[in-house]
Amino acid sequence: MTPVRIRADAPVHPSEDPAKVEAAITNVFDGAVDRRRFSVTATAADASALVHVQEAIRTGAESQGAYRRSLEENLHDNTTWFYLNKQAASAGRVAICREADESPLGPIKITITAPAADPELVIRWLLGGAPGSA
Repeated sequence: MTPVRIRADAPVHPSEDPAKVEAAITNVFDGAVDRRRFSVTATAADASALVHVQEAIRTGAESQGAYRRSLEENLHDNTTWFYLNKQAASAGRVAICREADESPLGPIKITITAPAADPELVIRWLLGGAPGSA
């Protein structure tokens, strides 16, 4: 698997329990979590942190086209990003958001940086490439 930097960020609103926001992130992302008063961030150094998202795409829970559009539209140099619905993630489901306001309490923003590789390799792996091919 190609080394990458992946970050998941979500705001914590006053009406939310930070532990539940953390759980939403860890339901869809495998990484080291840092919980702050107004945000939760998780980081990972391997694309496998997104295996839950990849599995949802492979099983048809989400459209590959929606992810590809989002990843390609947000690609700049060696970094791309997409939003996941925080409420869906709280229930263990993966649901992409095209805009931040599609998730009423704010989305989880997933940022992928491939410093030593073409980010297209990570995009292809995420959208259904063979494990270990990114």
